[in-house]
Amino acid sequence: MDKSKTCSGVSELNGRCFVSFSACSFQSASGRHRSRKFQLPELSVEFNSNKLEEFISQSLSKKTWRDYLSTWQNWLNHKAKREGVNGDLDHLILLMLEHIDAQHSVAYVRKQLSGISFFLRLFGHVDVTKAAVVKQFLKGWHKVKFVADKRKPITLDLLHKLLLVSEVSEAVSASKLKQGGLHINDVQLVDNKLRVLIKKSKTDQLGKGTLLWIGSFEHSNLCPVKAYESFLAIRPNVDGSFFIYSDGLPLTKFQLEHVLKRCLQKLNMEPKAYKSHSFRIGAATQASLLGFGEGFIRRLGRWDSKRYRSYIRPNLIDKC
Repeated sequence: MDKSKTCSGVSELNGRCFVSFSACSFQSASGRHRSRKFQLPELSVEFNSNKLEEFISQSLSKKTWRDYLSTWQNWLNHKAKREGVNGDLDHLILLMLEHIDAQHSVAYVRKQLSGISFFLRLFGHVDVTKAAVVKQFLKGWHKVKFVADKRKPITLDLLHKLLLVSEVSEAVSASKLKQGGLHINDVQLVDNKLRVLIKKSKTDQLGKGTLLWIGSFEHSNLCPVKAYESFLAIRPNVDGSFFIYSDGLPLTKFQLEHVLKRCLQKLNMEPKAYKSHSFRIGAATQASLLGFGEGFIRRLGRWDSKRYRSYIRPNLIDKC
């Protein structure tokens, strides 16, 4: 039985969550070699724990980091209330049964397991979320509780109609209060092609960046090059986010979805079936309909697995 300390919990200071790394010892093991424990030096523990948290948190998106912290705290609370239970695996199965009683979705539980797995591995403990019994449990639960993702794709045909009824066409920052999304310098016109640099994304937390080249399109309403030129002609000449309003404030994801909802209503379509993610679903679906292969579609959406297949949804295309 592993007797090394685990993280004592998650705290919050000025609205920012952090893990009590100074209260943790770490254990590592590889192959058949004996486990080796190590703990932060007593000197400069505060400095070291702060640095640990800073760098580890930067490896994930802010939302994922906060979700994982919340999940880990719930896990610790769950274990503390059931001291008579032997082992993390038994604790985990009990927790999953509680999720079933609470009628939580399989997707929700998988996210919870991801957070628990992250910290178990971080502190060098056995990752019980990967145990065979847990995998089979989830597999069976998924078959019983499966609910298909019904978000519909925004294809070229629908995009054309949306632009015809829209008053604005805008892409995005997380908040009005801070700059985000694409920067004005991230989008440039080079030899009649758009050079778009995505500096960081949810799947690229190290900020390696992704460079996209987007060519012109024969349909004038949908041509990204013409749209870029038209937008720059009216965009205020200020630094910061690429997509902004006339007053210089950045466009947010919430505002984009509000505009999308309004346009769909004008087309007498059901707004609930479409979210901002429908553009990503639509790109994969449209590429498939145009005959592009797996390799191209995976590069298009920056997928590193066959998960892209779930984004191809020709059966959900609305005829508007």
